Amino acid sequence: MRKTNGARIKILLFSSMLFWGGNLSAEVTTNERDLEFTNVAQQQNVRKITGTIKDELGEGMVGVNILLKGTNTGTTSDYDGNFSIEVPPNAVLEISYIGFLSQAVPVGDRTQLDIVLVEDTKMLKEVVVLGYGTN
Repeated sequence: MRKTNGARIKILLFSSMLFWGGNLSAEVTTNERDLEFTNVAQQQNVRKITGTIKDELGEGMVGVNILLKGTNTGTTSDYDGNFSIEVPPNAVLEISYIGFLSQAVPVGDRTQLDIVLVEDTKMLKEVVVLGYGTN
């Protein structure tokens, strides 16, 4: 952002004529330095985490869900089991995949995570297979 020595920014918010049935507007005034400080602070707290998700045999797993706990922010692993996600400090990642036990992984100070998912054998015992045939 360009510094303007305390200049103020005026933002006009216009509502839809269809929604309100008329042309209404509101004015919000803020200091440019406040906006710049907030943006820089948010960028400094977020960092990129990369990792690999494999099964018990060491094979990369495609399509594993990686979700930042407590948010809707997430990603999935690629064909080789690799992923990357931006997280705030003290983040916890929730890792889940159908047929495998879910894990909550605290990121801590790490920037690289290698995660091994374990099959959910309880879930596998509940599978029922039906077969039909005709002669």
